[in-house]
Amino acid sequence: MAIKSGTTLLLKNNSVLVEDMVDVSLSISKQTIDVTSKDSAYWRAILAGTRSATISANAFVDHGATEGFDEILSDFNDNTDVTFDISTDVTGDATISGSGIITSIDKTGALDDATRYSFTIEVNGAPTIAVVA
Repeated sequence: MAIKSGTTLLLKNNSVLVEDMVDVSLSISKQTIDVTSKDSAYWRAILAGTRSATISANAFVDHGATEGFDEILSDFNDNTDVTFDISTDVTGDATISGSGIITSIDKTGALDDATRYSFTIEVNGAPTIAVVA
């Protein structure tokens, strides 16, 4: 098994690499439906419920970037699905892709730090996994 450095993980938004990215994460979760009854012998019983996925990313603000704060904000304002790919872009590695809606964007600037922004994509449907060709 080859362990990869987190610095190799990239995010593409609408097939364009998000520039100046600091970090990206994909969170997938599943709701449960509680069906515990008196027949459960005091053990919780559950059924699988709705699944969801969220992508969060953080990057430096660079208004000259090809895909940066300005483009992410434009996608947010458009209220349309964006496509995403999370990958190392290395042949043979896995890539996770799909579509979703940008639901939040935050821009921050602290003393003695570069201006950053973060954004969240709520995934629409199931993300797919494939191999980078």
